[in-house]
Amino acid sequence: MVRCIALLTAGLLLTAQLVCAEPASTTAFAFIKPLMPQAEVVRRLGWPDWVLQGPRSLVPVWQNGRRELREIIRQTYVYAGDGQIMTSYIRLENGRVVETWKTR
Repeated sequence: MVRCIALLTAGLLLTAQLVCAEPASTTAFAFIKPLMPQAEVVRRLGWPDWVLQGPRSLVPVWQNGRRELREIIRQTYVYAGDGQIMTSYIRLENGRVVETWKTR
């Protein structure tokens, strides 16, 4: 009996995840600011519709009198719009917001 309830619950959860998400709210998007962590963006807007992975690059930095190479990971989160809500883009570098913009 318990196993049947668990399977039914798992089936309902999978069905609920297949439903397309609504476009991200423009009011919530206005509160996304530079240097905000990636986790905060996901908490406010939900997971993006697409994640575009940019090229990884090594950048030299000076630390403690030595030169070290640091990897920079660039991602762009895309929140798809519809006829009334614009498509929103959030560019992240190493898990921090760098810039945001919208297009029709």
